[in-house]
Amino acid sequence: MIFMIFIAIFLAIAVIGFGYSAYLDLRYTEFPDWLPYSIIIVSVISRIAYHVSLTGLTIATAYSIIPMAVTGLVFLGFGLLLYYMGQWGDGDAWLLGGMGFLFPDSGGLLVETGGIAFPFVIIFNFFIVSLVYMIGYSLILGMRKKEINKEFVKTLKKNRIRIELMIAAFFALFMGLSSYMYFFRGIPPALSTFLFPFFISFMIIFFYYGKAVEKKAFKKQIDVKDLREGDVIMDGKWVGVTSTDIKKLQKKGGKIWIKEGVRFAPVFIITILVTLLLGNVIMFVMF
Repeated sequence: MIFMIFIAIFLAIAVIGFGYSAYLDLRYTEFPDWLPYSIIIVSVISRIAYHVSLTGLTIATAYSIIPMAVTGLVFLGFGLLLYYMGQWGDGDAWLLGGMGFLFPDSGGLLVETGGIAFPFVIIFNFFIVSLVYMIGYSLILGMRKKEINKEFVKTLKKNRIRIELMIAAFFALFMGLSSYMYFFRGIPPALSTFLFPFFISFMIIFFYYGKAVEKKAFKKQIDVKDLREGDVIMDGKWVGVTSTDIKKLQKKGGKIWIKEGVRFAPVFIITILVTLLLGNVIMFVMF
């Protein structure tokens, strides 16, 4: 009975916490700082209570909490690294940490991992979901803003020779490696591996599409007087300006470039749900 209660608690934290973050991000392009902090605090408390309910207050309980702390801190550290590299906002970094603290393991749920440690499964799934989400998000933007497609075609024409050489190089590398493995190691390539060079080719082309999206949809120049709290200035980290920052900038006047980004919070709840329902996505797709 207690076991089922904690499973319900973990699921509630995931659905309510990460789901609400996704809703706010999609509707308002941001969510308050207290939300990911709250997810982490509640996750840590719930996890400790879960282990105490299983073994009581013993040394074994303290040792059982270590994987949660390590997983959460590693996820958070990786998220903050991406933040300081300017790849996403600090809120996303803390959400990633929250996912690590909440799910250092499957939490008693029957999840097919294929023999891989659960934290690796959920982080691999996160990257896969992120990729699919980014592609879908960019394509939808392209359909809504025709100038993106024009910029994409222009970019493809400008870089046609470079793109063709890169794709040809990947196909040659794949064929050479496959031939070596077959003739010298006796290992025939699996059918699924033939999709790899096509996948790489798609990613090369999509890279240029992403550049067109970034140029036409994710940055714009505005008057300083039109700055709002939360706007992100170009060439800086993903930190929104505060009212104090705005007052300082408005004293100087003029125009300023701001950038927008993908509303990324939905990726976390999608990743959690996909992992709990499908397990290891790579294994699910291949088999």
